[in-house]
Amino acid sequence: MLTIRRAEIKDIPVIMKFLDDHWLQGFALAHDRTFFDWQFVHNGKVNIWIGIDDETGKLYAIQCMIIYRYIDNPDVSGSTWLAIKSPNPLLAFDVQNSAWDELLPRAYPTPGLRPDAIKAFKLLGYPLITMDHYYRLADLAEYRIAVIKDKVIPSVPDTGYSIIPCNTIKEFAEVISEEELIESVPSKDHNYIQWRYFEHPIFKYDLWKILDKTEQPKGILVTRDEYANDSVACKIVDFYGKSNLLGKITHALDELIVQRHYEFIDIYSYGVSADIYENNGWIKCDTQSANIITNFFQPYTPENSDICMVEPNYPGARLFRGDGDQDKPRLYSPS
Repeated sequence: MLTIRRAEIKDIPVIMKFLDDHWLQGFALAHDRTFFDWQFVHNGKVNIWIGIDDETGKLYAIQCMIIYRYIDNPDVSGSTWLAIKSPNPLLAFDVQNSAWDELLPRAYPTPGLRPDAIKAFKLLGYPLITMDHYYRLADLAEYRIAVIKDKVIPSVPDTGYSIIPCNTIKEFAEVISEEELIESVPSKDHNYIQWRYFEHPIFKYDLWKILDKTEQPKGILVTRDEYANDSVACKIVDFYGKSNLLGKITHALDELIVQRHYEFIDIYSYGVSADIYENNGWIKCDTQSANIITNFFQPYTPENSDICMVEPNYPGARLFRGDGDQDKPRLYSPS
């Protein structure tokens, strides 16, 4: 008999096999238990809801969740949501509703919907949107990651703003207070930042303090390098501070491009005005663009892609590539 419930530690091997069989063969979360536990286990509780036949042990559906703060009515993002054929044709939705009924989230932005999820949410009448994608090119004669048919690099002034490394959560907290994180949408705290960016078991993130003209820290930028074809690009993964800061650091990022030999720096976001990018030297990219600024490196796939999501249900939401589970290892690579 099918049972819908929150997963337990003992269910994890079954869930990992289910992911490998039905989501993606070689999927990192299906093969790396350390990574799986980091992503979904907190204080002995598993942040995954399942539809399972407890008599046979066969798993039919999962809804994985990213919880930003461990409080009542937290902000959450749905992660892997998957169902196979079962006696209950609505099992995927029933499992998802079980998660929501237990967590009672305030806001649930979910960037990164797959085509089957997009179809399901459309049928249910949810408004769907795509995150904005912008980039800044290096001035190169040849590109090995990007596919550039129309090289445009608008000139920008030096605003006097700069970036320097932020090496610890203590340094982060000196720039972005707990209160500021809590008041954001999604609502986070310093524990989340420590877990997400300083304790990731696989990825190495660079955190940067954004300094104004007087060298006072005003915000934090999170980036990560990606490699392919003997070249390197930089993903902006997350950002904390007033959105207009993103328009003041283009020159500083150009200097980083030169220092680290990046082909480009790119960013996906929701809730940031297009004017902040377009008035400060950034180029918009979408699936119709002539230039290709790929988001896929595991494996490297030269194509433009949208990050689709249900329009956030809570006012003031601002999201970046690092929210939800969008910036995660895709394929297992034993060390």
